Amino acid sequence: MVYTAAGSSDDAPDRASLAALVTESDPDLAQDVRQALDASLAKAQAFPATFERMIAAPSGSPAHSAMEDSIEAIEAQSELLEKAAEALEFKVSFAG
Repeated sequence: MVYTAAGSSDDAPDRASLAALVTESDPDLAQDVRQALDASLAKAQAFPATFERMIAAPSGSPAHSAMEDSIEAIEAQSELLEKAAEALEFKVSFAG
């Protein structure tokens, strides 16, 4: 995961990460960002169908609801990432 600079190998040396910088600036915010990232990833990994099928699924169906839940989680994550950038004195926007 880019935020934590986690690599594919458990024996990789400690690396500088965005998570470490945010933690240094605002530990509570860093925890909130990590939880939001984990939540959105978990929702995406639990998709009951392909994204194409979820889009085509009837509104209110489990597949369509899973897609909507994932989108909401990503939007919440984006807001927290903007706050993290501000804490590091960067300006970013994820507005569409």
